[in-house]
Amino acid sequence: MSNLGAYRAQEPLRIAPVVYVKSFRAIALDRDTGKELWVYEAGALVTRLLLAHGSVYLGDGDGAVHCLEPATGELRGRIQTGGGLVAALIDDGDRILVAAEGGVFALTPSGDLLWAYDSRHHVGSSLAEVGLACTLGFSQQPDRK
Repeated sequence: MSNLGAYRAQEPLRIAPVVYVKSFRAIALDRDTGKELWVYEAGALVTRLLLAHGSVYLGDGDGAVHCLEPATGELRGRIQTGGGLVAALIDDGDRILVAAEGGVFALTPSGDLLWAYDSRHHVGSSLAEVGLACTLGFSQQPDRK
């Protein structure tokens, strides 16, 4: 028998006022009423969604990352990673980390490319699983000499 029933949260759980639905479009719904707030046509299957830095980021099946205005769904910017399907979008503080079939990319919150790593020469198939792991919360940077 589980002991989960004994757990009590110290803080009430805070839920965003918007619910997002993804397919070949992103749809924003009011959490309380279910009313459609906006629809964004992505042009490809939306594979990932991230809320960060006052924006909605969408990763798609064609390797693009779209940056949207959260209140209206208006496109702020779009970058093509050069990879295939976007498998991960991670807010890493001062950057957005993106894992796609062609590699790993770091973007500024405004969508400018900081760096790209082409991982295709390490992967035997374009169908291979793509992942991204980050160490979060560490307080020391390695010495750089």
